[in-house]
Amino acid sequence: MSRLGDQQAGLVAYPRPMSKIVVRHRRGLVVGGVVLAVAQIVAAPIAPVPVFVACAAIGIPLLVVAMVDGWRHNRRPPAAFEIDEQDRSFRTPRLANGVLMMLAALQLFVFAAGFTVWSAAHGDVFWTGVAAILLLGWLLATNAPLAWRGHGLTLRPDGIHGDKSSGALVIPWDALVAERPGRGDERWKIKLGYARPDLVTSTGWVRARDEVTIEGTDDEFVLSAIHTYATEPGRRHAIGTVAEHDLLVAGRPATPPRTAEPATPGQTVARTIGGLALFLGALALEMALHDRYHYVAMAMTFPSAAGLGLLIRAFTGHRAARRQTRMRAQQ
Repeated sequence: MSRLGDQQAGLVAYPRPMSKIVVRHRRGLVVGGVVLAVAQIVAAPIAPVPVFVACAAIGIPLLVVAMVDGWRHNRRPPAAFEIDEQDRSFRTPRLANGVLMMLAALQLFVFAAGFTVWSAAHGDVFWTGVAAILLLGWLLATNAPLAWRGHGLTLRPDGIHGDKSSGALVIPWDALVAERPGRGDERWKIKLGYARPDLVTSTGWVRARDEVTIEGTDDEFVLSAIHTYATEPGRRHAIGTVAEHDLLVAGRPATPPRTAEPATPGQTVARTIGGLALFLGALALEMALHDRYHYVAMAMTFPSAAGLGLLIRAFTGHRAARRQTRMRAQQ
């Protein structure tokens, strides 16, 4: 039986109902999305306009819903784990935004592939579409596990299982140092310190073996729980029980107000340059392709939105860094 502990007592219905439905049927949705994508690619040379309109009608709402779902669940996540008493484990919840984002990316891939196939059928090779197919295909392939099973942590008496976007880590408790883990570069990442890195195993493609990913759970609560079980072996056997979860909740640290993560000057410069390049490049391509490739020009909305997002992150990260500097100067 899997349940989610409340911040105070009892259990709460979290994630929200729509997200729970998507997560419960995530694999069926992924398979259905792939089947739909194949059908659209086959139909593109015969009926290109309906296919391209369908891609926009499906992909853009999915992208928006995915972004909203991730924001709603991670804005003020609870200090709680899912409790699986049969598996004897605590888990961070798997949310729906990863599934929805991948389905939206599939539609963007279909848009590029369908238009490229249609152009080739009319004797014109659209090389920009070929490049987009290769890029999006690589992103879909490397992030397929994220849509298939989500990412997050599972804490068991023998250690941590960390699902990441393109692989997984298995970390025995004895592999961790006694010091408290720290936050990663992003608020959904946690940096671990290893006393015995040789005990850590991985599957798939894991770029950072000392970093795990969470969502839907307060990061300070997760940091405290990992530190507790790394330094108190006697409590590990109780992982996966409601009583032990209540002890974790009672001993959780005070959570500071959530603000944007301070950015280093290098991060701010990189985000600003990347955001401007994406936004202005997409705008230029849209203007250049509008007359001849109207539907491809419409697809430039996606990279321009991504560029705008990077610029917003550059601004909020820089502002948070300045605020942090002022607070330190006042101490």
